[in-house]
Amino acid sequence: MLRLDWTRDVQPARIVAVGQVDGHVVISLVAAARRVAPDSGGAIVVDLSSVTFFEGAAARALLDLRSELARSGTKLRLENVPYCVARAFDFVGVPTMVPRDQRLD
Repeated sequence: MLRLDWTRDVQPARIVAVGQVDGHVVISLVAAARRVAPDSGGAIVVDLSSVTFFEGAAARALLDLRSELARSGTKLRLENVPYCVARAFDFVGVPTMVPRDQRLD
């Protein structure tokens, strides 16, 4: 189960994900990012500190979202990334999606 909280009245826009993120529920995270993008000031921060499970399909979905947002001039940044999330990005071959200074391992 995934819970999302987001703010769009601050810049950058901020999304906080709590719980498990698999290939099915990541759709909710992607939808939230699309919702806040127009008011984001060009950047969206996703705080993943409370994510307890994250699979490769979710990592791929966020990579696609990053590309989609970049086409409209919006940057997607991940913060407070737990090991399970960093490992999923390593697994799909894109460890650079998670900056070293944002890994919680």
